[in-house]
Amino acid sequence: MSVRLRHSRPPLWAARPVRRLLVAVTLAVTSTIAVVATAGPALANEYYNSIEDAAPANVDWMSRVPGDKSLADLSVPGTHESVALCGYRRVDGGCDPLSTSISKTQQDFGFGAPTLGRQLDAGIRALDIRLRVSKDDALSLTVHHGTYYQQVNFNDLLVKLREFLTAHPRETVFLSLKFECEGGTASCSDADGYADNTWRLKVLRGYLEGKQWTGQGDETRPATDFGGLFWGPSVTGVSQAATPTLGDVRGKLVLLELRGPHGGYFDGYGLKQVQAGQNHENNEYVQDDYNVPQIDDINDKWEKVRTHLRKTNGVWDANRGEQGQAYKPEAIYLNYTSGTGSGAHPFTVAGGSPTANGVNEFLIQCLHNTNGRCPEFYPGRSGNFGGRTSMDRAGIVMMDFPGGRLIGDIIALNRFGPDPVTANGGVGDPMEEHPGGDDGGARPAASGDCRPDGMTPTPGVATPYCRIYQGDGREWLGQGRPRRVVAYFNGGRTGADGTPHYLVKNIPWSKVTHLNYAFATVADDQISVGPANADNPAIGMQWPGQPGAEMDPSLPYKGHFNLLTKYKKLHPRVKTLISVGGWAGSGGFYAMTTNADGTVNQGGITTFSNSVVAFLRTYGFDGVDIDFEYPTVLDGTGNPADWSTAEPRRQGLPAGYTALMKTLRETLDRASAADGRYYMITSASSASGYLVRGMANQQGLRYQDFTNLMAYDYHGTWNDVVGPNAALFDDHKDPELADLYNTPEYGGIGYFNTDWALKYLRGALQAGRVNIGVPYYTRGWKNVTGGTNGMWGTSSKSGCEPGTGVRRPCGDGAVGIDNIWHDNASGGGELGSGTSPLWHAKNLEHNILPKYAPNVGLTPDTDEADRLSGTYTRYWDDTTKTAWLWNNGKKVFLSTEDEQSVDAVAELVRSTGAGGVMMWELGGDYACPQNVDAAHPCGMGYTLTTRLNDALGNAGAYDPRRSSGSSAAVPGQTAALTVDLVNYPTRAANLWPLTPTLRITNNTGRTIGGGKDTKLSFDIPASTSSLIKDGYWQTGAQGGQWQITTGTTFHRISTTLDYCQIIPAGQKLDLPIIYYLPVTGPVNTTFSVGGTSFAPVTDGLRGVPAGTVPAGGCGAPAWDGAKVYNPAAQPIEETTVTYNGKVWKAKWWTQNNAPGTGPDADHEPWKLVGPAG
Repeated sequence: MSVRLRHSRPPLWAARPVRRLLVAVTLAVTSTIAVVATAGPALANEYYNSIEDAAPANVDWMSRVPGDKSLADLSVPGTHESVALCGYRRVDGGCDPLSTSISKTQQDFGFGAPTLGRQLDAGIRALDIRLRVSKDDALSLTVHHGTYYQQVNFNDLLVKLREFLTAHPRETVFLSLKFECEGGTASCSDADGYADNTWRLKVLRGYLEGKQWTGQGDETRPATDFGGLFWGPSVTGVSQAATPTLGDVRGKLVLLELRGPHGGYFDGYGLKQVQAGQNHENNEYVQDDYNVPQIDDINDKWEKVRTHLRKTNGVWDANRGEQGQAYKPEAIYLNYTSGTGSGAHPFTVAGGSPTANGVNEFLIQCLHNTNGRCPEFYPGRSGNFGGRTSMDRAGIVMMDFPGGRLIGDIIALNRFGPDPVTANGGVGDPMEEHPGGDDGGARPAASGDCRPDGMTPTPGVATPYCRIYQGDGREWLGQGRPRRVVAYFNGGRTGADGTPHYLVKNIPWSKVTHLNYAFATVADDQISVGPANADNPAIGMQWPGQPGAEMDPSLPYKGHFNLLTKYKKLHPRVKTLISVGGWAGSGGFYAMTTNADGTVNQGGITTFSNSVVAFLRTYGFDGVDIDFEYPTVLDGTGNPADWSTAEPRRQGLPAGYTALMKTLRETLDRASAADGRYYMITSASSASGYLVRGMANQQGLRYQDFTNLMAYDYHGTWNDVVGPNAALFDDHKDPELADLYNTPEYGGIGYFNTDWALKYLRGALQAGRVNIGVPYYTRGWKNVTGGTNGMWGTSSKSGCEPGTGVRRPCGDGAVGIDNIWHDNASGGGELGSGTSPLWHAKNLEHNILPKYAPNVGLTPDTDEADRLSGTYTRYWDDTTKTAWLWNNGKKVFLSTEDEQSVDAVAELVRSTGAGGVMMWELGGDYACPQNVDAAHPCGMGYTLTTRLNDALGNAGAYDPRRSSGSSAAVPGQTAALTVDLVNYPTRAANLWPLTPTLRITNNTGRTIGGGKDTKLSFDIPASTSSLIKDGYWQTGAQGGQWQITTGTTFHRISTTLDYCQIIPAGQKLDLPIIYYLPVTGPVNTTFSVGGTSFAPVTDGLRGVPAGTVPAGGCGAPAWDGAKVYNPAAQPIEETTVTYNGKVWKAKWWTQNNAPGTGPDADHEPWKLVGPAG
């Protein structure tokens, strides 16, 4: 390696007066020093010595600059002699004030790394470091200013820089390095025997290559390898690098220049353009005239800074002979504001004195057009100025003692905006700022048990609900966040297969409240993310060279989990959950929850629950999300790959799921109490009115903190009906529901929409514990016929995939350019389903073939389906609140989502009191440039997530009460009763209509009922029609058991127990009930005796005290065969009898007919009331 020779230069004494003074101080306190010390330091202000006042957002300012910007476009605040704090070091360890006043150039926060860290946090992104080759037990580089060691070595600075860039991976830092020591009395000297450029360079290379020279010839030993910290092309040692874009160098150090002791550049290092001359003194791109002999010369120094600003911006001053100065937008300019001299210390040059302004003040005036400081950059300038008319950039400004405001003003010259869609295979690589401290703000004090209304508590456990819930049971989400934004992160989008990645760094952390990692699975009855190896995305994979994906080395695991933990430290407000299952990962649930004979596998459930606790503790998750697809008794549902295990267990799956949730709740509550933190349980719930028919009344939901309603996949290519993926409302036009619309018992209610699904869940949860799902993907068909612009048309094919075409013909799914997120068909190849991320759908909407096409598997040159053909037109249906693309030429229909559709979702959340939204999956969200074309397509972004977060931020708090929407008053006391729907049919053939039993269980310890005033009332959701029948298939209007009050959220169902109908202690009363569409519940239940109402414990009310139900009983006379019993003419007391230990009530006129001996139910004159008291 060689160093270019410097041009001729004045003698050292004349050229560097500071060196002369530094030497003089070491020899004696002279009269010169006395003169120099006369002007005291300026007071801290916005431009000087106030770096701690810099805006907090400065710490990540580069992250807001588009990555396609050349480094030459940037305005970069930097520091000259970045860690020069001390002159002569006294015996007592302090810095001699006289020599320090000459050598100190920066505000002091501690030697080396502390001061450097403060500068970086303030937004400083260019550093000037002067090095000496030192030798102790090995060769190293230490930091000097002239003769003075600055109490820090190069290694310490690199460690701090690596720490900063790891925490702020979208930043970059520029380095100007210079070997300081010229030797002799006027300068420092390198270690004996190593004061030549060969050794200087070898020692520096050691830092880049992970080795250290021992000082024993060419012997080396291992050392920290900092090579990966640098942008490689700037330290090749072969040739200078071309100027890169910011996106090229995010997360890296960029070496601008490497200079020798006499100022010449080392070949093979730094940026070529910056080193246009032989050194700083003859380089048109560098202004570094530090010679300021006296205070009166500060003005001259400022004019040199100003002149370089003009040059940087292509502005000229004819009065100074600059006419015709060309603008060079591709060039980086370095502008040193620093200076020193025998009569002007660095702090005076920067900050001024009582009699003179400092350069820093001049610069801030120039940036603000005050005091006429830089008229050439502003309107109304005089005629001697020419060229461009504005200051668009400042270049790299190297300063002494910069103030916080000055740093911010330089940063403000940059043009901020999102990254263009150029990275990550052309689909973009979005990343937020991560300044840290995102803890949600001040939280109101919580009181009471904080348990959500309706959640089943674990007996005997002091569960710390108040860790995440407020006193009213509403989840605390952070200041200004009244509703949830729950996002699923798909751990499979690693980029390892060559397709675009979506990594933890890409998550819009500031826009979400909960983050669900998808997916873990169940293996051997335990939660699992697979074997620990380097290919495991969750705990082993790494992404070297990916800014923002640098591992936290303090953690014992790598992969996505490492990054989740790393970013969660910056966003502790966001709760992270591990999601288990999913469509492809639910197979292990079946055998874990349910034995082959249909009974509950409690052993497997217990093992799994214990493994979840260990998992959460190991990886730092806040809870577990169960995505079991699906625990239904309906045959042929769920993933066909799981059917061999699932089908034998179908009848027991709902009970197994409930047992799983109960055990998980109890296990996690105990762990929560032990750990002093609250562990959450959530789920992904089906929104399909077909699937949930086989899930009983979903008792497992009462153990969950909330559920995420999978409010999508209402329609897809499993059948031929072409319809919306995520309809919010029914329009009574769905061909799949035609029979239902025409059957009176169903009341014209359509159940493939979110409005229906949200109502359905209201019997199990208040709306605030339900989040409405939003699909960030499309579904679609080709060869569509009929419908309106494809909507409600049909599309069918032969050769159906397993699990499709069961009740209707299977659909002909869109392929190729309409299907870039496709699965593989069972026989191999592309599975047509019209599935693509929304960012791709936006490009289809713009009718472009985006440049990223080859990177997402499209080969339009050889595959006709991958080509852009026809015209895509967007349509909107205001009834279902859905958007779609219709290509009439290809007859392709793609159901999609966009701003209008998510606005409708947000409004539904607000109007129904739902807890928030959920998105599957984040990688499908989009960002579009202002002008979309093939070269500038839409790509990954945060458009919809931001829109949802913003809308819900103004939605107000959700109502935490389960009774919200009910016509009933909440009882003032509870009783040890349970009221539930049980004995659901477990065969699909018996599920139309639904015929469970309403069971009242008496755990009060006394007999209750028996009088004429014992009443039961409860709500069921209005997801079913108001046609409710009893066990005799009678409605209330026909004299049946159940009286109905029709509602829009709930139907109110009531009955009065028969006279002498008692429920002995520890016994139950079963009342058959029949309805036609699925419901959850019962809820808002009241059991009244003598006008006093009680709530059963199954309602899980919070804040309601326990009461005592009056003792009941009845003394009905024995049946008398000679007596006439006529309910039409006699009071109930005279037509109620006991016989064989049971109570009976006459149904019509009867005599001498023993109760229970009729030939059949239709000819039995007696109704069995129940056991005798």
